Amino acid sequence: MKRWGFKGQGASHGVSLTHRAMGSAGGSQGSGSRVHPGKKMAGRMGGQQHTVQNLKVLFVDQANGLVVVNGECFCAFEMPYDTLTAMW
Repeated sequence: MKRWGFKGQGASHGVSLTHRAMGSAGGSQGSGSRVHPGKKMAGRMGGQQHTVQNLKVLFVDQANGLVVVNGECFCAFEMPYDTLTAMW
């Protein structure tokens, strides 16, 4: 649901244990009883590698293995909090 932005089914009015369920996966007779390519289904979300351009290197600390950059950085939320505060 979170991966594709699906709304889900209703929380009441006869819906029983299928609030986050997928629903139908495809047609039966007309489509040949198969799941069409590109069907949005459950799976891994995130974890892709991102290349960020136009970063400025402000400081390199080889002793501690730190690189301080200026610009957009996707890894900032995954870094430990003490590593971020120790630089400033």
